[in-house]
Amino acid sequence: MTTPSFSDLYPERRGGKMNPSVFQRATGSGHPHSIRTQCERYVTWNLENMPMVKTMVSALKASGCAVDLSRNIQCEMCLAGKNIENAGGFDPALNQVFICANNADNKGLVHGALVRNLIQMFDACVNKYDFQNAEHLACSEIRKANLANCGYMVYMQQSFATVRWKKAHADCVRNTAIDYMIKTKFVKTEIAEKAVDKVFDKCYNDFEPIGRRPLNPADIERAHNEKFLFGYH
Repeated sequence: MTTPSFSDLYPERRGGKMNPSVFQRATGSGHPHSIRTQCERYVTWNLENMPMVKTMVSALKASGCAVDLSRNIQCEMCLAGKNIENAGGFDPALNQVFICANNADNKGLVHGALVRNLIQMFDACVNKYDFQNAEHLACSEIRKANLANCGYMVYMQQSFATVRWKKAHADCVRNTAIDYMIKTKFVKTEIAEKAVDKVFDKCYNDFEPIGRRPLNPADIERAHNEKFLFGYH
């Protein structure tokens, strides 16, 4: 089976178009315009209501990297699917978080895509990471997994999960970071594994700008309430 390329997964990123069917044109049901509009509503709802998203946007603004909703966050049509590579991503060439509107089709999925990729936007704009550098990319993917992917219930849903929780979070972060490098950034497995292992300890202990590992809703709310300590408002 051929691995999808960037342009296969995200055809609208570089000017492609997902055309509606005759049925979609006639009824409006499932029409790409309607799907994008619903996604944009979910984005706005998350920006107004969700602590992690609000913390990330505040941190970016305070660091001189303010998020312009119309410019820096886009909803678009992608290759259909429900795997990690089908939710969206961060496009450093355009400094945009993009949400796959036809796949991230509820508030929760949009929330996950926003938080993960706002972290990557932070790493590009504030930390000046070069995503052509495997170690920089690995560090960003570790931070994304650490801060946004690997709560206990998320970990237990992974194929590599075990019943033990001691060190399980670190296992989840390592494996998730490698998985994202391979499936969303098209890095070869051996390069991804080597880069992640080389920078893991340093990047696993970098909680900026959240300030803590948000393993549960209480941690997330606490991080949001403490953001003023870091100059984020």
